[in-house]
Amino acid sequence: MDITHQNNSLSGPNIDIGAALEFAKADPDWVKKCGLHGLVLFIPIAGTLSMLGWSRKVYEGAKTGDRTLPELDIGSEVSHGIAPLVAVLNLIAVLFPVIIFFVIGTAIGSAVGGEMGGIISIIIMLLLFGMQIVVSLMMIAIMPELQRRGYNGEMGPLFSPGTSFRAIKANPKAYAMTVLGLFVAQLISSIGAFACYIGVFITMPFGNAMAAHILAQWDSMVQLNEAG
Repeated sequence: MDITHQNNSLSGPNIDIGAALEFAKADPDWVKKCGLHGLVLFIPIAGTLSMLGWSRKVYEGAKTGDRTLPELDIGSEVSHGIAPLVAVLNLIAVLFPVIIFFVIGTAIGSAVGGEMGGIISIIIMLLLFGMQIVVSLMMIAIMPELQRRGYNGEMGPLFSPGTSFRAIKANPKAYAMTVLGLFVAQLISSIGAFACYIGVFITMPFGNAMAAHILAQWDSMVQLNEAG
């Protein structure tokens, strides 16, 4: 049976993590394709871009009902991976205030010196720890939207937050499942590390393919809500 354009049911009412897992292994050559893309990760910079570009192609294919994984094409994958990379790097805008706070706080503590300077430094460190927790939770919460919009070709999704806010507000339960699904995909990506780290070169692309399908499901819901 031809698996290229089977019905993916991306517009279902819920995020289906199991469907994403089945999708990632639906291609008969998934082991070979994942293995080749895992080896590409050895290439500095270009390897990361290639993996992002490949994942974006998987995402695009899933949206059209294509259940095969893309063949290795480093050149087009690298160019295709630029938008997703820049979109994720938007997180620097979130981290920047924390870094500035730490630098200023440390400078004040050093300038005051003595016991008071030590107290200021401790207070700054405690506040920084709290800020790190908040920022970490924010990063987990917004990452799926940064990835989705990056896969759609946007490079500055964090600078138009209203689009993502409306999408999440329209279906918070589905978004929570998207976050959970990406977490599961990340766990699967790291499973290969238990096989002397060799297996990670298969499980990492596999997990990325699974994550791409989950994001395609979420995007389908977003598009449906916007159309309605």
